[in-house]
Amino acid sequence: MEPGAVNHELGLTEADIVVSIGLFLWRLLAEEGHEVLLSRAGPIDDSDTDQLTWRTDKANQWGADLYICLHCNSFSNPAANGA
Repeated sequence: MEPGAVNHELGLTEADIVVSIGLFLWRLLAEEGHEVLLSRAGPIDDSDTDQLTWRTDKANQWGADLYICLHCNSFSNPAANGA
């Protein structure tokens, strides 16, 4: 699986962080009574698919009213800032 951005110093990957954030959001939304479907709730091997296309196609099949795509990107220039 493509881990996305990697912090080698801390041993953190974008993939691990966004799954944690996604599960946290899932719990908050579900507690408010929303139906929440996840395209990924843990490690998966989707190397044979275009990850973003596969996930948006899945959301369309589900008839989703809202699609949230989480990313934790990085940039090696320490002067870079912003969201």
